[in-house]
Amino acid sequence: MRSVFRVFGRAAVLLGLGVALLSPAAAEELTSDAGIFIDMPSGFTPGEGDGKTRFSYFSPDGEVEFDILIQKPGQYAAVEEMAAKMLEKLGSKKQSTSFVYQGRRAVIAELSFALNDTLRCGYALFIQEASGSGYALLAHVQESQLEAAADFIMSCLDAFSIDRDARFLPGPVSQFLLP
Repeated sequence: MRSVFRVFGRAAVLLGLGVALLSPAAAEELTSDAGIFIDMPSGFTPGEGDGKTRFSYFSPDGEVEFDILIQKPGQYAAVEEMAAKMLEKLGSKKQSTSFVYQGRRAVIAELSFALNDTLRCGYALFIQEASGSGYALLAHVQESQLEAAADFIMSCLDAFSIDRDARFLPGPVSQFLLP
């Protein structure tokens, strides 16, 4: 019985390594200036955005919205300030936690805000470069859909890579959960 688990365990590890090696090749470079990458879950389609400072994606069923906002250098003194001000602007007062992603200060936060008379919930990730430029990633759904979409939302956030080197390492959510 134990050997069966070893075989399946080895197969899972090999499959995981194969996916990890192939995934970066499929990543989309969002902006050559910033050098950030996103490897969206299958079926996501681009939404509105200017292609320079704002990117938007929607799940195949249109329920999950994932937005990436690029902040100018010097706009915020620290990533915690960026997170606090952006969350305040949304009216979201949920819990947030600071951590380090790829040697950069980051904040992960729960989201809850009103949009067009609908309560949207999800998670946000804020990352700040040493240069002062920052990234805000927001993934959210209608409140009633959060439980069903939570893993999908985390997958969106974890699909972000801050630079070329980060494409070959665990994503931000993975580094938050397993530093």
